[in-house]
Amino acid sequence: MGACPRNMAENEDMIEEEAVRTRIITELLESLAESRRIMRDQNKDLKTRERWTHLHNSTSQILNTVLCDLQMKDWEKRLRVIEDYEREQGQKHEPENPDWTTAGL
Repeated sequence: MGACPRNMAENEDMIEEEAVRTRIITELLESLAESRRIMRDQNKDLKTRERWTHLHNSTSQILNTVLCDLQMKDWEKRLRVIEDYEREQGQKHEPENPDWTTAGL
């Protein structure tokens, strides 16, 4: 049996989204490392270090938002797995004749 084209497209979209998100996180972390280096560089003038401090704060807020979104997506995925499992278990344990009023007649 072949995989459903819709599911394959959804999986490809998820893989692409994860790759983009990973690249964004990596770039944000690199940016934070660079801004931290410049902020701590005593050879830079105060105004330059102050601008890089603001950039560092903005970047860290963006990274925090991206990571929170990633965590929320992970929780949603886990919840879907639990719901699917519960739905499967519920179907396995349903009685053959769910209409209990006519059972045994």
